[in-house]
Amino acid sequence: RPPPPQAIRAMCCAVVFVLVLSCSVFGSGGASSPLMWLDAQAQRVVAECAIKGKGNTTIYQPDGAGVYGAQWTRDFAYAVREVGHLFSDSQRLELAAAVNYTFQGQRQDGCMPDRVQTDGLAVYSPGGTASPFSDHAIDNGPFAALLLTGFLDRYHDVDLAFATEFYCALQPRARHALSFLEKSQYGLVWNDIASPNCTYGFTDTVAKQGQLLFSSLLYYQAVTELARWSGLLGCGNVTEYEAEAAAIVRSLRDPTTSMWSGTTGWFLACDQGPNALPDVWGSALAVDLGLATPPQADAIVANLVSQADTLFQRGQLRHLPSPLTWKKCFFGCPAPGTYQNGAFWATPLSWVVRALLGHGAGAFAAELVSATVASFNATDAVGGIMEAINAQNGWKGAGDYLDSITSTVAAARALDLTV
Repeated sequence: RPPPPQAIRAMCCAVVFVLVLSCSVFGSGGASSPLMWLDAQAQRVVAECAIKGKGNTTIYQPDGAGVYGAQWTRDFAYAVREVGHLFSDSQRLELAAAVNYTFQGQRQDGCMPDRVQTDGLAVYSPGGTASPFSDHAIDNGPFAALLLTGFLDRYHDVDLAFATEFYCALQPRARHALSFLEKSQYGLVWNDIASPNCTYGFTDTVAKQGQLLFSSLLYYQAVTELARWSGLLGCGNVTEYEAEAAAIVRSLRDPTTSMWSGTTGWFLACDQGPNALPDVWGSALAVDLGLATPPQADAIVANLVSQADTLFQRGQLRHLPSPLTWKKCFFGCPAPGTYQNGAFWATPLSWVVRALLGHGAGAFAAELVSATVASFNATDAVGGIMEAINAQNGWKGAGDYLDSITSTVAAARALDLTV
């Protein structure tokens, strides 16, 4: 029998990716495997990001350039989840110690750290230790839970007994971290309107208020994965986790409680205050997680493709549709066109590509990955594996940025290439 249409589309996307990437990046001679090149770059950056923390523990900073110099919970979680295959079986105990390094920083009230420094000091809010943006970042807890389940995904089949003991020891702390967060009556993560905390770390300068899209999506991911592992390993309240996940699904799909904007075809970043603006990253993640309804998913994917000229630059993505910028920040918003206020990031590429692949836009997804890798190879002012870029004004973030390369590896692997 002929292969199903989905398989044909996947094969075509893989062929497009190999041909475009090989020609545009590696020259007319091509490359035996673009994914091998990406994996090699990811291994290099991961090695650069490995530094020593308190007790001689190997921890992972977000960038090889050493700009950030601590183990950030979200960045480490993304790396473990997106390139877990690059951590060897023999690194199991070393990586477990790094996970513990984050969990040991949990406050008594359940709040997980935004980051843990090399001296072991846990810091709960973005900003300087002497000038924090807020009390904490709301995504600390969900990312700590996702770090734990990402570790399980990688190592459960290496040593199931160890994985079970490790998970069952830390699962109650992950539960406590999630229970620390405030939720609305509809089950979505809530941020105080009068005194907001930081929300998603990649928009940590931005004061979002009320019900939160991205933080709710992270919460959904966390409880869904905790439910799965709790059921498999026999510790944790599966029913409670599943009920929380179901409430988020209902709220996002219910037109009376959803933050969906039918006029723009995007979900809103929050539902209160001046930053109730279309969230491009969050909308794509809602599609990837299957939380958008079919009409919502179609609208979001159509927006990503039709607005590509302004949303993407060199394959990398803005937070908001152009020319929108954030209106309320903790200590003044970044200049328009820079950092979290209009620069272009590779961090969301993994879930953007999966969202596109699932909705008939595989060729466009392949073009995005190809353009991103070409940017990583470029030698101009914003070339390299950067935190974020804007070629129009020459702005760029930290170099050899961990999440930029790990997300691109995950995106390329989603195209079903053979290494």
